[in-house]
Amino acid sequence: MERIVDIKERTCADILAVFAETDKRKAYRRSRKSVDEESKKIVKKYSTLLAGKSVVLLFYENSTRTSLSFEKAAQFLGAHVSNLPVASSSVKKGESLADTALTIDAFGTDLVVIRHQMSGAPAIFAKYLSGKLINGGDGLHAHPTQALYDMYTIYEKFGGKVEGLKVAIVGDIK
Repeated sequence: MERIVDIKERTCADILAVFAETDKRKAYRRSRKSVDEESKKIVKKYSTLLAGKSVVLLFYENSTRTSLSFEKAAQFLGAHVSNLPVASSSVKKGESLADTALTIDAFGTDLVVIRHQMSGAPAIFAKYLSGKLINGGDGLHAHPTQALYDMYTIYEKFGGKVEGLKVAIVGDIK
């Protein structure tokens, strides 16, 4: 997947492929506790998956869990991670989403994770970025990674079955 801007853009096959990879990663995490040679090979494979790649975390909106999750995941996979502190960037001087995207792109960034309070901001940002992009949440519009996480939890709890299930959302869905 080149970009994850909205979960509605993903097909069932895309989502099931993510779930299959998630299953592999979970098996890997369990194997890390083991010291056999096969486990060591798996550790090396995943810990270097993004070696030589750069990831920029661009959070216009405060977030502890999402920001830290992406940072730790990228580091774990071997990427070089940069947090762009929006509060002390040119955004405070009026730099547009397009300008920020073009600047990040000029550095040859491989992946940007963006979280923004404005609905649609990641889609605008993506138009000016040649690298990969993940929407870490955009206002009231979308939070595709959270949607994938929630769907995977349901998938896992129901033994790999999601089709035909009725799901109720309880809580603040604003």
